[in-house]
Amino acid sequence: MIMNSKLLFALLLVSSGLLAQSSTLSYNRTLKWQSETTKMTAPGGELLSVWKFENCSYADFAPTLPIYNERFQLPSNGSLTVLLEESIWEPVALEGKDKSAIQANPIIETYVDQERTQFFGRVTILPFRTTTNGKYERLRSFTLKIQVNQTPNSPTQV
Repeated sequence: MIMNSKLLFALLLVSSGLLAQSSTLSYNRTLKWQSETTKMTAPGGELLSVWKFENCSYADFAPTLPIYNERFQLPSNGSLTVLLEESIWEPVALEGKDKSAIQANPIIETYVDQERTQFFGRVTILPFRTTTNGKYERLRSFTLKIQVNQTPNSPTQV
């Protein structure tokens, strides 16, 4: 009887540690786009048209297209699953070679970073998509749903 109780206790302890806790974060966001592109000259003399919105950043793979970033504190290490909901899109005219980076759905990447003993989640989105008729659209507003799966022994970057 004592052996069965110890075995049951050990199984409960192990199973509770294996089950990852999860929580969901939700952010309603609106991108405040500039009405026109900014014209810039690249080091080689090429004229570039650069789109911008408030607090955007840029990536090396498409330097004339802005990237949306969201960073948030996590209670522990884990993995992230992201959904864009209630998305509102608007047509946009794009120029240049960077438009080849745009796909049928926005490119979404997730990361879990650690600073000392604190963990942070980060989501980046290339807020453009192509339509079925080959036109381009940019993301105007959306709800970002992030499921956080807490797994204390997972790697620090997802």
